[in-house]
Amino acid sequence: MPMSSFIAKSITATCVFALVLPIAVLASPAPQAGYQQKIEISPAGSVLLRGQVESVNGPNLIVNSWGSAWTINLKDTTERIAAKSNSAFKVSEGDYVGILGLITNGLNRTIEAKIVRDWTIPETKNLLSVAETNPLTAKAKTDPVAVVSADVSFAPIDESTEPQKTIKGKVRQVKVNPDAIKRETNVVLDLLPNERLVATRDRLVQYPGGGVSWVGHVDGEADSSEVIMSMKDGAMTALVTRSNGDKTFEVAYDAKSKGYRARQVDTVHVPQHSEP
Repeated sequence: MPMSSFIAKSITATCVFALVLPIAVLASPAPQAGYQQKIEISPAGSVLLRGQVESVNGPNLIVNSWGSAWTINLKDTTERIAAKSNSAFKVSEGDYVGILGLITNGLNRTIEAKIVRDWTIPETKNLLSVAETNPLTAKAKTDPVAVVSADVSFAPIDESTEPQKTIKGKVRQVKVNPDAIKRETNVVLDLLPNERLVATRDRLVQYPGGGVSWVGHVDGEADSSEVIMSMKDGAMTALVTRSNGDKTFEVAYDAKSKGYRARQVDTVHVPQHSEP
């Protein structure tokens, strides 16, 4: 995937697990924070990533985050932070880790790690697993089902309350259908006026505790778009990138209005990296 598409991912600081945890957890160095998938990439290629270890290959890790596998190169100079203080650093398949480093190969999703932190609660080590399937081989293409649609029941949005990353005039209240994420391979995302998209699922990633990530692409844009929708306990978030990251949209719950909002995001406003 081109670097610009990776950079677009930096606009999201939360994922399926963050939806059901207090916002304060995102910045707090509590063990639960490591169970939130997270990808933040600066224009210079520095990256903060959190996800689950798929495999360990010598000094390297394969880490899954937001439905994509990343190769993490650990050097002798990499700072290693163990899950439990005063214990040796050791991670295995199923553990949750945070990575702070630099992308060395964008096409192959390769990161040279400066810091790696094991977030796994010690009592749960070796008990976690992620199942990834490709349901398209088992289910024929069907008529698309609406997952995001306009919601006219809300008052007009006061854009002064919107995040800095929101492009002016590119936000509206929407209704979501999170239950469709698990069962549908073809969906409609009516994000904004003139931004009604049809998307097809490439794979479905299921996480411990019931979380699910739907990963696919906009129809007709298989090589230049990505759609990621995540759901847990009925709550949903979505990230859509088009034109190799030149256009980025997100759908997220808004606590003030107590509803969901879809917005187009200016990816120049990249959040500052926190600890891995």
